Amino acid sequence: MKRTALALLALTLSLTCCSDHSYDPVTEVEFDDKDMNVAIDDARSSVSEFVERLKNPKPTDESFSVKKMISDGEEVEYLWLTDVSYSDGKFTGIINEDPQSVRDVIFGQEVTVEETEILDWMYLDDGELVGNFTLRVLLKRMPN
Repeated sequence: MKRTALALLALTLSLTCCSDHSYDPVTEVEFDDKDMNVAIDDARSSVSEFVERLKNPKPTDESFSVKKMISDGEEVEYLWLTDVSYSDGKFTGIINEDPQSVRDVIFGQEVTVEETEILDWMYLDDGELVGNFTLRVLLKRMPN
């Protein structure tokens, strides 16, 4: 049985303004999806830029977030962590969405992820999205 990964689509809005976290649209993505894997590689190869900005934010920076893979048996889901801090090669943050398929974590739970294990990162610089490589792949696939 081919497992699929879940990538959450309502990212920027849920990270910056929405208080109703009861449902986030989900898009299934195959583990061997070439474009998505390139996006993850891009995020990982540039994570040092994110860490530097997180440690030394500009006054206009906000909504620093990282994406973590959560596994629960056969189920896998990628979730955004907000209110991110960084120490000793690890990010700690709060799960910012209701999981749709995994049950080992809940909205608002604090979790930690190794820097080498993040799948994506993002922040807003004066309202402009920086990073969020995986969402960019999904947006290209959306019908006009």
